[in-house]
Parts: sequence; structure tokens; C-alpha cells
Amino acid sequence: RYAEAVDRHGNTPLHLLVERRPYRLKELEAVQCILKAYPAAASMRNHDGFEPLLLAIHNKIPWQNGLGEIAQADTSVCTRHDATTGLYPFQLAASVGGPDALNTTFHLLSLLPEVIQYQ
Repeated sequence: RYAEAVDRHGNTPLHLLVERRPYRLKELEAVQCILKAYPAAASMRNHDGFEPLLLAIHNKIPWQNGLGEIAQADTSVCTRHDATTGLYPFQLAASVGGPDALNTTFHLLSLLPEVIQYQ
């Protein structure tokens, strides 16, 4: 199963998809296909300590283009800190800026509002 493959850096196809963004016009469909084939990919950390959700936020993938699918596949990733900044995903989404930052931050907080209590 290709969706479960891991490269020498610990990246799954989902990591690579959100990092490189080769299918921007079909990004949502690509994320959905990978998650359908291998749902556990949503919570897997690569060797640098990044889950696909954090990479998607860093790369400013809009909620409706697949970031939401990743967050909903395993909501526990919303409680994990970014390896570089130490921020929670909702904080990271607000800090990276861009036209979708507010929408993504809102959806992440709506998905798991109790994450605010973890600080």
C-alpha cells in the first residue's frame, strides 16, 4: 500500500502532498484519497517532529482545500505543539497569516475548543 509508505525522513505521502502541494487544483481530492487509504497518516510525525496538519498550516493550505480533512481525521493532532515554534495548531494558523488564516484559526478552535485550556 503506497499510502502507508514512509521515506527516509519519516514522511508519508500525506506529508509530501501538503509540503510540496503538487496538485493545488485537486488538493482536497488528493488529501481525501490518501486519508481514505490510510487514515493513520493524519497523526504520524516525520523525523523532524511534524504531523501533516502542521505542515499544511505552515504551507497555508486553506481549510476547505484539505487542511480540515486532516484535522478531522484525528482531532488529537490539534492538541500537539509545533516542533519549531511550540505553538498549538490554532496559534500557528493565526501566526502564519495569509488570506485564510482567520478562517483556519476559527475552524481549528471550533473543532476542539478545549485546546485553549491546555496552555
